[in-house]
Amino acid sequence: MIKETGGDHFEKMRSLEQNSTFESAKKVFTERNVKFGLTQMKTLGMVTQDGVYTNLGLLLSDQCVHTIKAAVFQGTTQSEFKDRREFSGSLFRQMDEAYDFIDFRNQTHSTFDKLYRIDRSGVLPVH
Repeated sequence: MIKETGGDHFEKMRSLEQNSTFESAKKVFTERNVKFGLTQMKTLGMVTQDGVYTNLGLLLSDQCVHTIKAAVFQGTTQSEFKDRREFSGSLFRQMDEAYDFIDFRNQTHSTFDKLYRIDRSGVLPVH
């Protein structure tokens, strides 16, 4: 639909939210020893050359309005919840929290040895 109306990409479009903070993003970049400032934000397309936040900037900001929802159901049908969560904030934060939720609930853990996947049942200790 977006392509038909003008061809603009969602991520590059101006965000309606211009009062954004990036504490989660700064933390992720710092942990990986990668600079994160206005220059890098422009290079990544989070900010336009005019200093306006894009929708990509919004997605990575602490004010991200989109959420991830995850659920665990009782049995094989989707009629009874055992647990459910909704994650909000920066996509960096949401992904970390969603992964932790899934990892905690998943009783099978996989590791890789070259091209071979090795599945293990049971909860592995957290490192």
